[in-house]
Amino acid sequence: MIGVEGMAVHSLVLYAYIIYIDPVLFPDFHCPESNPLNCLMEGIAPGIQQAETGRVVGRKLLREMIPRDVNHPSVVMWDNGNEGGWNITYDHDFKELDIQQREVLHPWGAFEKTNTAHYVEYDYLSLDHFAPRSIFFPTELLHGLYDGGHGAGLEDFWLRIWHHPLSAGGFLWVFADEAVKRTDTGELDSDGNHAPDGILGPYHEKER
Repeated sequence: MIGVEGMAVHSLVLYAYIIYIDPVLFPDFHCPESNPLNCLMEGIAPGIQQAETGRVVGRKLLREMIPRDVNHPSVVMWDNGNEGGWNITYDHDFKELDIQQREVLHPWGAFEKTNTAHYVEYDYLSLDHFAPRSIFFPTELLHGLYDGGHGAGLEDFWLRIWHHPLSAGGFLWVFADEAVKRTDTGELDSDGNHAPDGILGPYHEKER
């Protein structure tokens, strides 16, 4: 992993990760750079700098995205929106345009076959409080900030999810630690628990 002074991951590495992930899906990035917007937008949505709204524009984008990714091995379902809300007028469009009929999720919500509730307590799982006969698939599980990091409690949650027939897995909020390399001490400074704490270190190295 390439490292530079001031941040743990070089902007070229960040850009490589961005373009590796399907750009139209517009993932939620928490960038370590002081001014990451240019790199982010160049990788995710080159040439698209303004928010587009309205059913006509949205349907046009879906007609471009879905056929393009019809056989993409990493696209196994669709997220319609995020925890901030969904545009339910597009739900039918996904089904109409996708010949594979991949499932559509409403992140943080219970929609059709899937319950994607965020940050449930362990009791929700240990007492079998899954949404009635819905597939449990949280689009955010644990958090990784101010709570001891993703390693705190992850094993307990994962074992319960792994052994329940209605569980399909889950998504962690952050993948790797975020830290700044200090020139005065030579250390990686995460300001205690004030930075995201993932399951890998800031150079994406395995943590003990």
